[in-house]
Amino acid sequence: IRLVGLSVRTNNKNEMDPNAKENLTTLLESLNEQVTKQLSQSRKKTIQEIKALMDQAPFTSKQSVENGLVDGVLFEEEVLSTIEDLKGCELIKDSLYSLHQSHHQKPKTTIALISLEGAIESEQERDGSYSINKGGDKTLTKALKDAFEAPEVKGILLRINSGGGSAVASETIGHWVKKSEEHKKPLVISMSDAAASGGYLIAVCGKTILANPATITGSIGVFSGKFNTQEFWKKWGITWDNVSIGKNSSMWAMTRPYSESEKERLNASIDAIYDHFKQLVSVGRNLDIQKISELAKGRVYTGLQAKELGLVDQVGGLLVSLDVLKEQMSLDKKEQLNVWYMPQSLGALEKILSI
Repeated sequence: IRLVGLSVRTNNKNEMDPNAKENLTTLLESLNEQVTKQLSQSRKKTIQEIKALMDQAPFTSKQSVENGLVDGVLFEEEVLSTIEDLKGCELIKDSLYSLHQSHHQKPKTTIALISLEGAIESEQERDGSYSINKGGDKTLTKALKDAFEAPEVKGILLRINSGGGSAVASETIGHWVKKSEEHKKPLVISMSDAAASGGYLIAVCGKTILANPATITGSIGVFSGKFNTQEFWKKWGITWDNVSIGKNSSMWAMTRPYSESEKERLNASIDAIYDHFKQLVSVGRNLDIQKISELAKGRVYTGLQAKELGLVDQVGGLLVSLDVLKEQMSLDKKEQLNVWYMPQSLGALEKILSI
């Protein structure tokens, strides 16, 4: 396993910050433990055998078979043909195969499955229609509002896969997540590959949070800054100037460094956002602010670690999250659901018209 981390530094050293390195090492160890345990169980080998194979990897397909890591080597159509030949098996061509509905009985209960994907951004509203940005605040708040107001929708599953983005956009979406109580509709947060920084800020606005064992979780922290291109332009003999009113009004100009006054305002802003972030987590997770301060500092955790630390309620993927939502809706776990996927993707024509 290889994990590449970015350490935000305030010095000029060329190596990773020791605290960041320690955090990433702990994260990597947790991921490695999960992988080796799963491989050990599925391939019926000891942990020591799996670790030895990891040190010898990577393998060719033939070597993988010889070492018992895979059962055979087939092309895709051969795999599909093998599955279709099995008695009692039906091939469902859908990534969410677990939500496959019976053709003989129409589900009675409808839920909204809202997906938050990618960078969280502030966006311009486009005549009340969905944009193509599944991390946009307007897109997500509209999806939540529509789900709240639709009488057919009895529950909501918010699936988050984001490393963060705009603090304002994140809190805006989180504000609407909290409105599920006002509308008396159960809402469960299901974290996918990552729910970090702004992604986690949104998650803690929900009452029930689930994470996969390996979900990159937390990153309770804030960083900001700008690229200073002054030296680049100097090499080409180009200089820049500007006219502004207000001592710090041009602080985001990329053609010069921050002044001392601008640094002071920037740091004050970062501190305020960071303190507010920690307070939101403290309230959302019902944890002492001192404990949150210890867990914060931009640190990231796996889903398993997050569960132990109280940052999530339960470890489980999409299927487990659906079962939890059904339980909150007083439904039997075996009951099938009619699922509204939101936000809806734009059609080809709508995409062109939205440009």
